[in-house]
Amino acid sequence: ASIAFWRWLAAGRTVEIAHSLLEVAEERQEQIAGRVERGNEPEIDLVDNQRLVVERRGILRGAERDLAQAAIRLSLFLRNDQGEPMLPSTDRMPSVFPQENLPNPQIVERDLELARQSHPILQRLAFQREQLEIDVRLAKNDTLPSIDLKVEGSQDFGNSRAGIDERGKLSEDPRSSTEVKAAVRFELPVQRREARGRLGAARIRLAQLERRERFAREQVEADARLALEALQAAYDQTGQARENFRLAERLQKAEERKLELGLSNLINVNIREVQTATAARQLVGAQEA
Repeated sequence: ASIAFWRWLAAGRTVEIAHSLLEVAEERQEQIAGRVERGNEPEIDLVDNQRLVVERRGILRGAERDLAQAAIRLSLFLRNDQGEPMLPSTDRMPSVFPQENLPNPQIVERDLELARQSHPILQRLAFQREQLEIDVRLAKNDTLPSIDLKVEGSQDFGNSRAGIDERGKLSEDPRSSTEVKAAVRFELPVQRREARGRLGAARIRLAQLERRERFAREQVEADARLALEALQAAYDQTGQARENFRLAERLQKAEERKLELGLSNLINVNIREVQTATAARQLVGAQEA
């Protein structure tokens, strides 16, 4: 959605550039026509400027087409109350791109740490590592002997029948005192070789996963630093593109002034206008990036 929005805004700015370029040629057409009628300028200049008007109308139409396509793509993320795609109106388009801000190194380090902790790939690998650690502990437990301790006690209450008492003699009341019994059971798994094999395999898988996890963490950090470098380059390129546009616009105005004084010609003015329009489009492209 963000990419679609910025492309729509860039397409709108490109339409404005093309429209401005056409307006300049149309205004000049009227001025040249007046001078031709007065005999101050050859008619061929009028034809040449008319060619520029036709050419720039085609450029404007292509820019309008790109804007319409960008609006359609943006409508997939812009919905009305019924949840249906809605074409964005040019009235809602910002007049300019927002001011660029140089990345703050402290924020960058914070974002890198957040990426290390919260990236979905790293979270998935961490979950797999927990599962393998459980498999290792389970396999290790299967290789160990088990010892069970059992303690129980008993106490006779009430009347009893004749029988043998605790001394081994016949008695009418063979009840004895409290009895406490303890038992210890020791078990050693016979199939320890299979358990050791599972333990070794689980440890190997865990070591492999730890290497994958370390590489994934390094890759996530590298991707973040690549994005930061691209952002830094885009910031610098935008500044250069803005300066280029400023200089091109200054040269265009100087050339137009020379034309008014009869010191230049339509060809040179057209070259300056094209240079300015190209610089403006480059600036829009840098801001979009």
